[in-house]
Amino acid sequence: MKKLSLITFGCLLVLASCDLMGNTSNNDNIRNANDTTNNSSGTGGSTTTWEDLTWTVADKDVATYTTKTIIGRVILYATTNASIVVDANTKTIDNLSFNYRCKLGGTGYLNTDDVEQSYRVLAIPVTKNSLIKIYAQSGTSIEDRELKLSNLSGSYFVNGIAPGSTIAKVIETTYTGDESTLYVYSMRSGINIYGIYVNKQ
Repeated sequence: MKKLSLITFGCLLVLASCDLMGNTSNNDNIRNANDTTNNSSGTGGSTTTWEDLTWTVADKDVATYTTKTIIGRVILYATTNASIVVDANTKTIDNLSFNYRCKLGGTGYLNTDDVEQSYRVLAIPVTKNSLIKIYAQSGTSIEDRELKLSNLSGSYFVNGIAPGSTIAKVIETTYTGDESTLYVYSMRSGINIYGIYVNKQ
């Protein structure tokens, strides 16, 4: 009887030892996995890598937009009464060929208190020290029109003239602020946007 008790006690010790070793191994794996995750993110958070923006519209985008819509990395703010239209139209400038355009259709309104209430406005991503180029043309051949690029507060802005006679590089400027969102809209009546480029310098 004593021998049987000793054998049983010994088996229990072996099983407990194996279980303890297994738990130690699992805990080490969990800790190592967490360490790897933390190391991969540097400070424990993710970092954003900037990609230059080349924005044009295409055949798949042809439509009349009457609500907030995202095309690529650009947000279109539109309403039923202030729509934005994408249609086919061919233009060439600076060795660039455009086959479609984004028609703002009228004066834009940037609501600085609530951007969601804006209309006929394009929102574009920008990064520090980036060259911004916007190719556009007035919506009518008989009148030049003013295009505005600004941040939400209006503390940063650049204006350019979209000619009625031909497509032009209406805005070319170097943005030196922090990574942010800038807004493009017409100051008076319709302007057609053909291409927007944001390249980090």
